[in-house]
Formats: sequence, C-alpha cells, structure tokens
Amino acid sequence: MIKGLSQTECELKVAFDDNVNKRGTQEQNWEDYAGWTLPYLYPEDTSTGTEMQHDYQALGAQAVNHLANKIVMTLFAPGRPFFRLELTPEQQAGLLAAGLTAADVEVLTGRVERESMRNMEKVNLRTSVIGALKNLIVLGNTLIFFPPKDKMQQKSQIYSLRDYTIRRDLGGNVLQIITRDRRVVSTLPEDLQAACKFKGHKDDDKVDLFTGVTRQNDGKFFVKQEVADIQIVGESYGLYTERDLPWMALTWNLVRGEDYGVGLVEEYAGDFSVYSQLSESVLNLAAIASDIKILVNPASQTDIDALNESESGTFVHGLPDDVQYLQLEKMQDFQFVQGILDVYGRRLGSAFLLNTQVTRDAERVTAEEIRLQANELESSLGGVYSRLAEEMQQPLARLLIEMLESDLSEIEPVILTGVESLSRNSEHEQMMLLLNDLTILNNVPEMALGELNITELTRILAANRGIEMDKILKTDQQKQAEQQAAMQQQEQMMAMEQAQQP
Repeated sequence: MIKGLSQTECELKVAFDDNVNKRGTQEQNWEDYAGWTLPYLYPEDTSTGTEMQHDYQALGAQAVNHLANKIVMTLFAPGRPFFRLELTPEQQAGLLAAGLTAADVEVLTGRVERESMRNMEKVNLRTSVIGALKNLIVLGNTLIFFPPKDKMQQKSQIYSLRDYTIRRDLGGNVLQIITRDRRVVSTLPEDLQAACKFKGHKDDDKVDLFTGVTRQNDGKFFVKQEVADIQIVGESYGLYTERDLPWMALTWNLVRGEDYGVGLVEEYAGDFSVYSQLSESVLNLAAIASDIKILVNPASQTDIDALNESESGTFVHGLPDDVQYLQLEKMQDFQFVQGILDVYGRRLGSAFLLNTQVTRDAERVTAEEIRLQANELESSLGGVYSRLAEEMQQPLARLLIEMLESDLSEIEPVILTGVESLSRNSEHEQMMLLLNDLTILNNVPEMALGELNITELTRILAANRGIEMDKILKTDQQKQAEQQAAMQQQEQMMAMEQAQQP
C-alpha cells in the first residue's frame, strides 16, 4: 500500500525523504537551470542563508521575467474576464421562461464574470500565477495551493520543488503530493499546537509540517498532516474529489511515465550553458584589458620618479620609446567571442519572445517587420497557452465563481484556448469587424447587389467571425411589429396633414 493512506502510522516524512532521494541528478540539473536564470527558485544551499550565486549574464533572468509576465498578460488580461459563462440550452430556456430576454441573460452572466475577476486579488491570484509561471519556465514544475472556500481569507501559496514531492501514473495523473512547511509552533492550528507541546516543543520552536495528498482506489484524495514526527488526528484529515482539490500541480511539458515535467530552460540548456561560459570569457577579457600596465626600458635614461612627480605640461628628460603601455593584442579574439555571444543571445531571445534580442540591428526596421516577428514568436507558444488554459485557467475560473456563491456557480466556465487565447479578441471586437465587413457592400455595384441575399450573406460573415446572429438579428415577429408601427405612424401623420388643410 502506498505510504500516506494510513490513519494510524506516522509516514509522511519518510515518504517525503524517499521521494527526494529518487530524484537523483535531477536536483543538480534544477540548480543549474535556476543558476542561469533566477537562482532563488532553486537555491543550491538553503541552510546557510548566504547570498545566492548569480551567473555571469542577466539575459536568463530578463528572459524568464519577460516571458512569465507576457503569458500572464495573455491568459489573465487586466480589465476583462479570462472566461465566459456558457449556459446549456436547458438553462437558457429556464431563464427565458422566467421572463428574461437574451440580452438580460448576457448582462447577468457578464456581471458574474466581472465580480469573479474582482475576487482575484482576494486570494493573491495574479501574484501567485506569475510565481507559478516562473517555476514552470525554469524548472518545469510548480504546485499552487488555494485555501478552501471556508478559508478564503488566507492567501494562495506557491511551493518550491525543495518543499514538495509528487508521484504520477503513466498517464500523468497525480497519485500523491507531499508538501513540507517549516512553521513556528505558535502559528499552527490549535490541534497541531497541542500535539507539538505534548512532545515537548515550545511556542517559538520551528517544526516541519508535512501534508500528504494521496489518491485512493475510488479516485478521491485522502489528505492528512503530520508535524515533528507526530501522527495528527481529527481536523487534519480530509477527503477531496479531484475537481475540488485545492492543490494544483502543473508542468510545462510532461513526458509519459515521468513524475516531474520539463521546463523551457531545460529545452535550451545547451544554449544557456554556452552563453554563460562565453559571458564569463568576455568578462575575463574585459578584466585583463582594464588592468593598465606601463613598461619601462630598464636600460633607459628616463627619470621615472621625475616623470611621475612632474605636473601636466612640464618638460621631463627622456625618450618616448623608454616608456610604453602594455597592449592586450586580443581585440580580434574579443570581437569573435562577442559575435558568437550575440548569436546565442538572439537564439535565446527568440525562444523567450524577447523582440529586443530578435529584431535585427539596423537603422530602418519597419513596424510591419516587428509585428510579423511578434506574431511568429507568439505562435510558437500556442500549445503552451492551450495546456495552461485547461490545467490552470479552468480550475481557477471555477474557484472564482464558487467564491461568489451565486445561482450561476454551477455553470461550467468556458476558456478560450490556442490561437484564440493569443488574439484575445472579445465578442465586441468581432462585432466591430463584422460591421466593417458589411461596409464593403457599399462598394458593390447595384446590379450585383440586387442578386445577393443580404441576410444570408450576413449570417455567413457572422459565422466566420464566431458571432451568434440569432442574438442580434430581428425575428420575423419583430419585423412585422415594426412595419405595423411604421404604417400606423405614417397614417397618423397623413391624418394630421389632412386635418390641417383648410
């Protein structure tokens, strides 16, 4: 039986240590990836508290920060929801039967979407997502914990790979997550404090709190906690369905049969390694070149002391050839190394969507050229956006909706994925484009216009834009009512004109 399901044994610390030992050389690789980019994501030594060792270049940190913020701005654009509430035909029929119009339903769902987005800051969502994406890009893995609905006053947390382990089946499904939190005894829940004090711990002692999340045979997750080698009972147990699990384990790319994912930095580890070494070489060359040495001919008659003590512009006895600067004849080598460094910098910039690194160095770079480069780079991450939409945005959208406790909280949110997620075109923007399409009809000759079925043409154009025309086109009943109203108005005007005639 997998360790973590027993309600009588203290087993999480042993299971955590076993899982860490199974990582093998993977931990050294994570240290290298973090060292090239953001060392604090996986520091080499967490016990001494000394300053972390940074690399000889800053392109890695710039690239990761840029890409993480770019993805967040794409998936969670400020000022508008990243999801839509899509009612089933039965739900729509029920609201319409209650006297609401299609426009009323749109307004109602839109209000829920906007209020859900206001709750993002309550759980520290945007900050947590940025931290999670940095871990995904560099290390390929991250774990986000969102407090349950009854503890929404707490903030969400991002776990470092040093503080959690995970096991998966061949299909990538989570079998077990074990987290480690170093806590002061006085900050623990009351039942955990009592258990620690029973074992002799004081209020200001630091203890390791282990939380085990283990899948049972029925698919549900059994959760329990242990602290300071003490088996905890009571409130520390819980049972969650996969949908309601507050722990979200994400990967950048996951290979079948592996427990941990592969990050973007690992995919370009060779380029990062070369770029780091070349940066060190450039730094060494620059340090040698900046070390100024002046050579003096030992057989010269120039008085070196008089030369040093003389004021500027004064005359000193000597020969020019007696004193010379030591020249570093490595400028050609320096330019060669710098050229190779620039090549690798552009390659890494292309991988991390850094337009400043990819755009050619020229006097005239057109805006169209920059736009095409940006679109090409964005399309390279289309699969990542789609996966994050499914694994990250969908659960987050459900969480935000459930926080409202609205009547619409049971409606499944719909996330735009893939290329649609890149463009982030709203329905309003698509409608404006449709109207722009219809204005082209003004340039169609009247003879050809008379042969066209404008209504059907409008429907086809709207379908290509992804717009439901039934929401905005008038029904036959509405048209007849408007025609009757127009006829009545015309008859009234005629009657008034006749009444005014002498």
